[in-house]
Amino acid sequence: MASYKIKIESGIGVGKTFIINPPGAGIGRSDKNDIAIADELLSRHHCKIYFKGEEPWISDLATLNGTAINGEIIKADVHLKPGDSITVGDTTLRFTSKDGGSAVPHSEDSAGIDGTSEPAVIDLGFESDTTTNDVKHALKTKKTVMRMSIAFAAICIVAIGIKVLLPDKEKESLVRLVTELTERTLEIRYVKTEATAENVFKYELILDHEGFVTVAIDDLAQSRHVRKTTDTAIPQEVRLSLIRKIEDSGFFEMPHSSEGVAQANTWNSATLMVIIDGNVKQARVRNRIGSAAIKQLREEIEAFGRTEFGLWAVGFTSDKL
Repeated sequence: MASYKIKIESGIGVGKTFIINPPGAGIGRSDKNDIAIADELLSRHHCKIYFKGEEPWISDLATLNGTAINGEIIKADVHLKPGDSITVGDTTLRFTSKDGGSAVPHSEDSAGIDGTSEPAVIDLGFESDTTTNDVKHALKTKKTVMRMSIAFAAICIVAIGIKVLLPDKEKESLVRLVTELTERTLEIRYVKTEATAENVFKYELILDHEGFVTVAIDDLAQSRHVRKTTDTAIPQEVRLSLIRKIEDSGFFEMPHSSEGVAQANTWNSATLMVIIDGNVKQARVRNRIGSAAIKQLREEIEAFGRTEFGLWAVGFTSDKL
């Protein structure tokens, strides 16, 4: 499979080059992205490059300032071609082909995006302790590896039991279940914004590819700014339950966009992007409730966020509490 590279042509970190191989790379202001750029006009998670088969695609993650390909703001996912220009915030990137490279996105030199000898660390003011993001990520990775090792051992024991003790039909059923538990993948990004002349409220939930969940709340009228990330990855069986709910809802067949008419002094928007087993779907609803299916799915995702953090009011503005 061909590999690609991205070079920063203008903006912070000009000249930096990154290798892009499957499964792709996230681009944004947060240092949790594969490609983190300290551009204040970027969203924390701005856009994502992913692969459909061997073809690279790019998706804007419901950002305020948008993502432009060759000077045009994209409204839906776009197939990337070598030579394409990607504009995010004040930064321009060039997407080109490159043979070889490592299996994950990485910088071709040791300098950080801000031009220093270390990667730029962006303090968003949400952390209450002095632990660095690198240390936290290392701890999370270690915990994830330990959990995967334990899970693998347990699966081996179950597989032996299946082979020895169960009839053929029951074996097939349990083998399918074990396969789902170990192989299916899920990523979610859900953003809800409600705005009036007096206030802007934003709620964001991210489930990343490692299974960690981040919830962020910004409520300007109440000066409420909260960002929390789970200490451990959510169990695979919980992710599998979410996958089933999303698939059963018919989300992948829903319209990409549903527009309504804004009421006086009120504007609202909800965007949901889901990646299941590498298949990407984004749906946006503006100034309307949307279909019963999308409404129920949004409620399921917000309830999931409250369950993970034990915050019953996490998805609601202060005037709804």
